[in-house]
Amino acid sequence: MLLVRRMLFQWEERLYRILWVEPTGLSIAVIDVNEEKANPTLISMTEFSEQFDENLILMIKEDPYSAMRDESSIPEKYKQIRDKAWVSIQELINTEPQIYIRNGRGKLILQAIEKHSVGKKYLYKQLRRYWQRGLIKNALLPDYENSGGKDSERQSSDKKRGRPRKYGDATGKNVTDEDKRSIRAAIDLYYHGGAGDDDSDNTGDSLVGAHDSMVKYFYSDHEANEHPDTQGRILPEDEYPSLGQFKYWYRKFYKPSQTAIKKHGINEFNNNMRAVLGTSTAETIGPGYRYQIDATMADVYLVARNNRSHIIGRPIIYVIIDVYSRVVAGIYIGLESPSWTSAGMALINMVEDKVEYCRKFGIEIEDYQWPSHHMPQRILGDRGEMETALVDTFENEFTVNVENTPPYRADWKGAVEQRFRLIHITLKNSAPAYVTPGYRKRGKKDYRLDAKLDIDQFTRIIIRCLIGYNTAELPTYDRDEFSVDHDVQAIPAELWQHGIVNRMGNLREFSTEDVRYSVLRREQGTVTERGIKFRHCYYSCETALNEEWFEKARSGRSWKVDIAFDPRNLTTVFLVTGERKKRYEACKLTPYSRGFTGKSLWEIEEIKEWEKNQTALDSHSQRQKRIDTTQAIEDIVNEAEEMAVGRPKLQVKDVKENQKREKAEERRKETEWLDDKSEPDEGKTAEIHNIHGHKPKANSRHNKLMNKLKKNRSEDGDE
Repeated sequence: MLLVRRMLFQWEERLYRILWVEPTGLSIAVIDVNEEKANPTLISMTEFSEQFDENLILMIKEDPYSAMRDESSIPEKYKQIRDKAWVSIQELINTEPQIYIRNGRGKLILQAIEKHSVGKKYLYKQLRRYWQRGLIKNALLPDYENSGGKDSERQSSDKKRGRPRKYGDATGKNVTDEDKRSIRAAIDLYYHGGAGDDDSDNTGDSLVGAHDSMVKYFYSDHEANEHPDTQGRILPEDEYPSLGQFKYWYRKFYKPSQTAIKKHGINEFNNNMRAVLGTSTAETIGPGYRYQIDATMADVYLVARNNRSHIIGRPIIYVIIDVYSRVVAGIYIGLESPSWTSAGMALINMVEDKVEYCRKFGIEIEDYQWPSHHMPQRILGDRGEMETALVDTFENEFTVNVENTPPYRADWKGAVEQRFRLIHITLKNSAPAYVTPGYRKRGKKDYRLDAKLDIDQFTRIIIRCLIGYNTAELPTYDRDEFSVDHDVQAIPAELWQHGIVNRMGNLREFSTEDVRYSVLRREQGTVTERGIKFRHCYYSCETALNEEWFEKARSGRSWKVDIAFDPRNLTTVFLVTGERKKRYEACKLTPYSRGFTGKSLWEIEEIKEWEKNQTALDSHSQRQKRIDTTQAIEDIVNEAEEMAVGRPKLQVKDVKENQKREKAEERRKETEWLDDKSEPDEGKTAEIHNIHGHKPKANSRHNKLMNKLKKNRSEDGDE
């Protein structure tokens, strides 16, 4: 049984998480997930296997701390607490296996206390949260959902807050609102230097210099400044904010990006100061330590699946490579342009079971042929799709460092670039409609006319290429000393297995569903009486119906909700609810928006733009039609006015008789066509025969019925 980090198992009615697996496979480090003061424990693999074989250990798939957090929804205060905790324990959690051994752990804790100036209890608390809640950075977020005093600051009092000073006689002061205004003014005047958002480069003073200037101008003896032979005496140390307090409130007031923009200008920040986390691909220690991701356009033209006479262009191929073993960790083949959406499809495939994935395309493989379905520690990608704001959510949710190469440095992703070269070599020798250089020149053959493969067939070819690559020897692979000593062949699949056995500890498993939700785009929709309005469409879901959202909105109480969506198809979007544990509920189009079924975001935007344009184009003709209708009505009224000239005075008393005559005239005109259909012979009249052979009596039932009908007819005005 393959054991990897983050796995959960139940043993003796207690839930444990695997923290580390010894490279030799002799023992594992685990921790009790629910114990408040739990510490890591080493368990021998022999004992674990015996308990597992006797069904005393049960592996758990549902992770209670598998929570999805949208980075944009996390309050800044929470992020600061999380990031501070992360800095204090980052070196500790990477010191394996010493951190899991009691004797070695104590010494490491003392070193961290001295380095980061934090308490022992604090470090242990953060370590336990990280270990117990899934070995991810977001495990360090505070549990403040149900706490009071949200976003509030402590009020000043006579008692000095904070840690007492170790050195000097001064006790310090509590920072007041007036002090905060002075600190902010000093930062803007002396530290930022007034560069603003333009391209000027006025770096200002250092934080120490800005603090000195604040004390000089805001906390000095002003009377002394009136004498030209003095520089002004500053107030006692207990009467102005210390340098530490100055720095603390500086970090509270401004983000690093804001400071960089204010000191150097927006253009300088965008060009040279944004985060670019580049590194060498050689610095890998095992499978899953670093992946590389990149996209390329295939040099093959494809045809449509439903109509093979239609050429649909060239597909995009995304490939994710494990740098250590060169195993292909994930792929995406489609027609989407390189973006976070298409890169997200490759990330989803990265954690997907490849045996099941290949089976979708009718290809049966063994697990060893494509063994990767794990989350790495680092992903190196291109600037662009990997620099979107959505990457922050992915990074913090799965504790993955997303690194970006500098511009024009594709050689930094040599492993994945080499795979593209090999794929194109294979396609050139076998695939129809392969594009060679110069095909657009006059007289050259148009290779597009040879297109025969559809997108599914092309995907099957790429899968076959990658499976063959995973199990073929790499002639130029630079093996390390350990693999040379153990005669490990430079075959990606074997290097992967060798790294798992001898360099374990980096592989982590996450569900495909978690990754799928994490790469969705996030925006806000509005609850209205017609449904949840989002991007010109209206949606409904079970929660909205059960809680009568649309009835509430009809009374004028519209509100915003968080929506996650895939822009390629807006038939279904997801309502995002929950604080720490995110919940995604599918929302379907209402009948009002059924016309947008199966449409992408871009198609919907195009349709709405076309409708607006048509409305603008038709406005003149529609206005003319309305004017023509009004004019025609006026002409009819004028005609009636002319005909009324010289008529006798109208009498109201004869209305009923007039109505009878007019009704008779209408009937005559409306039934004229019946006269044309009846042409009796001249001189002949119809004979009436009594069906009973005698005339009815005066007081017979027949006569009584006829008299009643005549009376009713007379009352209706038909005589």
